[in-house]
Amino acid sequence: MKITHFSILSTALLVSGSAIFTNRAIASQQQQPSAGRTIEDYRIEYGNNVATVDGICKFDETSALCWKPDGSPNPSLTDRIKRAIASNNPSSGRQFTVTFGKKQRALFIKVTRSSNSNYGNELAAQEGRDGNLWSNYSGMFGNANSSDFDGSYTGWNVYLGKFDLDAKMANIQLINTTYGRKSKIIPIQVGRFEVNGNTYEITSVGPPPPPKSNPPLAPGYVQLPPPRLVVNIKVVQITNPNTSLSLSVGDTNGKGYEYATKDGKPATYQDYNDWQRKHMANPNHEQPPFNYPGGASFDGASPISGSPVPLSIYLQPEFSKTIIANSTDREVYNIVGLHLEPN
Repeated sequence: MKITHFSILSTALLVSGSAIFTNRAIASQQQQPSAGRTIEDYRIEYGNNVATVDGICKFDETSALCWKPDGSPNPSLTDRIKRAIASNNPSSGRQFTVTFGKKQRALFIKVTRSSNSNYGNELAAQEGRDGNLWSNYSGMFGNANSSDFDGSYTGWNVYLGKFDLDAKMANIQLINTTYGRKSKIIPIQVGRFEVNGNTYEITSVGPPPPPKSNPPLAPGYVQLPPPRLVVNIKVVQITNPNTSLSLSVGDTNGKGYEYATKDGKPATYQDYNDWQRKHMANPNHEQPPFNYPGGASFDGASPISGSPVPLSIYLQPEFSKTIIANSTDREVYNIVGLHLEPN
């Protein structure tokens, strides 16, 4: 029996508070699932969120046949999809494409969030290494998502995949990303620091190299200055590849900044919005004289080796005293035993 592995990997989407799937995934016929929890009942619980494989469907020109992931009949999903097909507007552009010589299936995943759900969880998907692309077709069958005033949510996400004609079974890999862990405050000075078991090193702190010459700017645009400070950071050791790291600049107490002015001074969102309102009617479309304070990131799953990564800071050194390290954790789930044909 040939087994095809769906490989659904995490993205860098920062969707606070939502349990979602992104619009792409890969059906890989070579790649084995990576380490993680094996799920045999087609159901994942993460925080107070639940993701369940609702069913798998195949289509012809006018109808559909759906079954549960164990291959047993799923008449309710079949009926719902048939009604959606009958009412679908051809001008909407949500038509299926056909790949000759491939078995094509639609995967339906139900996502439920309870009212007291942890808003730091995200279930996400991205493109894998292989050329067989999953496409998001959630809108084709109407918006079946629902939410309530208490924050609860139920939705279905639809993915189309293509497989070898003799493929009978599939596994699917999902990764839950958890945001909102407590930040770690690191002094801006040469030395090593550790976050969630991974070790990094600040190798140097100093002014940036001399800037290269810049081409003339169009009228109304502001030439923002180069970074005021560069902190070079390298990976020393990764023992927890399921952690990624986002770095930003803070003051002595570890409080972050929102914007930097062209003079290298701190600015707030309110400062930026006030400037926007004042210059909204400017016929020269003047560029806001603000920049982000600076940041960098590391992904434990694909650590950067070799040269250090620069954290470029656009604030004057007198304001740049600490690095704020925010981590995200990922947990891998391998759902096994999906039937690509009904029993």
